[in-house]
Amino acid sequence: MAQKKSERRVSHPFQDVSRGRTTRQYQKLVIIFLVLSIAIVGLIVYLSMAKTLILVTPAIIRHPVSFTVRIQDELPEESSSIIIRGSIIQATIEDSITYSSIATKETTDGTARGTVTVHNNWSQNQPLVETTRLLSSEGILFRLDQSVTVPAGGSVENVPVYADQLGIAGDIKPTRFTIPGLWAGLQDQIYAESNAMMTGGTRNAKVLTADNIRDAKASLKEQMSPKAIDAIETEAGTVGVLADPENIVIVSQQLLSEKLSGEEGAEVDQLTVTQNNRYIAAIFNQSLLTDLAVTRAEESISAELVVMEIDSKSLDVSSASYNVSGNYAELQITADALATIRLSSGQFDRKNLTSKDTYEIQTYFSSFDEVENVEIRFSPFWLRKTPTLADHIEIRMNAVVPSSAEEPVNSETSNINEDS
Repeated sequence: MAQKKSERRVSHPFQDVSRGRTTRQYQKLVIIFLVLSIAIVGLIVYLSMAKTLILVTPAIIRHPVSFTVRIQDELPEESSSIIIRGSIIQATIEDSITYSSIATKETTDGTARGTVTVHNNWSQNQPLVETTRLLSSEGILFRLDQSVTVPAGGSVENVPVYADQLGIAGDIKPTRFTIPGLWAGLQDQIYAESNAMMTGGTRNAKVLTADNIRDAKASLKEQMSPKAIDAIETEAGTVGVLADPENIVIVSQQLLSEKLSGEEGAEVDQLTVTQNNRYIAAIFNQSLLTDLAVTRAEESISAELVVMEIDSKSLDVSSASYNVSGNYAELQITADALATIRLSSGQFDRKNLTSKDTYEIQTYFSSFDEVENVEIRFSPFWLRKTPTLADHIEIRMNAVVPSSAEEPVNSETSNINEDS
């Protein structure tokens, strides 16, 4: 019995060691499993919670558009032209303008004038009649402007004289004059002298030029334009056509008569121009033209852009013509369409935005002219990069306000989360 008990005591330690090792191995496996489970759960939670909202403010892109449109009373059944129904109205008005901006310029056709002192060193009085010739030492001929009698041994001062020929040659300095009409023996005793320069050979005058006439006509045309619109509006009312200045376009101006108060080269202080003109205008609904401009812009713009509206200030009739035989007007229209980028554009492919921080996202969008600004919001707030899953990135388009709009306009729905 004692031997059996001793044998049992010896076998117990080995069994305990083996059992302990097995327990510790199981504990390690359990711990590893728990750690991996927690990590996987954490990763799943992270991936499910990590989101990024990118708010994009699109830039307003100006897209030029031009087209030709025909305005006529009746719409044909078939036509290759773009036609808008409208009315063709005529009116005749007369108006005049006085143009005073005539430049003063120097002319050389003046008469030089001045005064002389006539000396008589002879023993007898010497009468000299008006127009008596006086020849300067430079050979320039002058004449007395009045009759004078010079007493013997005396002088007469301030006798008016004028140059025989027009022009600057008569503007001479003080000099001595002989009197060619006298006997040669008396010419050194009876003579004249000037003490001041002769002047008047050149003068300033307002001379009408071709530019003056052109400018006067242009000013008259500008003056008559609003009056023509008023006359067209009145004439339209007499035939039952509703019109206002915004819907009227002058397509033809015919000069019936013209009168000018002076011709080119004439010396005048002012010019009066009178014209009688016939004006032909097209009257149509302006909104139809705007809608047509939108359609043309949508046809020509990139598929990645969406047209919001036409800038009303840019809508312009660059040229207009009138077809007499067909009684219709043709207008060349130019305008700027205001557009923004679509959210479905390739620039917003969310696969290009995964695992990026704020700087990288802003750098990415800064390369596109169609994007004005971006704002990035991470969730949870402590995240600093976008999720690795593209469908956890949401992109929204902010509303934009065109310069001609009173309310914000979106290029697409302002809250869009669309798959790439």
